[in-house]
Amino acid sequence: MVPAQDAAPSEDVSYRMMSPPQYPLEAVRAKQSAKLLMKVLVDEKGLPKSIALDSSDPPELAQVFSQASIDAIKTWRFNPGIKDGKPSAGYIKVPIDFVISDDDG
Repeated sequence: MVPAQDAAPSEDVSYRMMSPPQYPLEAVRAKQSAKLLMKVLVDEKGLPKSIALDSSDPPELAQVFSQASIDAIKTWRFNPGIKDGKPSAGYIKVPIDFVISDDDG
């Protein structure tokens, strides 16, 4: 069972406003891609209060992509979870994919 402090208060936490992270220039030049999973504490107002890297695939690129993800998530707004009919703080997991295709410049 997930500890209460690590679980979203409900399944209703969702994005209200978001813009994608900036692709790190060094990663573009090296044609690097990664999939990150970020752990975000969303307060009862829908604001991100803490943001941490949960996992990265591949792990060796975590440092390249994590700061861009954190910087973007800091600007996002969420619909908070609801617990006992009231907005409530809780953790959510946010997947972020950085992908370069052959068509990208």
